[in-house]
Amino acid sequence: MANIDERAVLKNIFSYFLLILLAVVILIPFFIGIWTSFLPTADILKGNYFSTNISLTNYFDAFTNTPILRY
Repeated sequence: MANIDERAVLKNIFSYFLLILLAVVILIPFFIGIWTSFLPTADILKGNYFSTNISLTNYFDAFTNTPILRY
């Protein structure tokens, strides 16, 4: 009986590991998109994704230059 229980536990551990790995792979692009939305365009074009120069200018430009709130 212990052998069957050990298999079930190992199967559950493997299943949760795969689910966590899949969730990380799926969520990373969203986090990158959110992070780069706070970076200045110059830093993004340089490839400097780990900059500490964070600003809200991209959001300010999006809300002032486009009629987002109209729709």
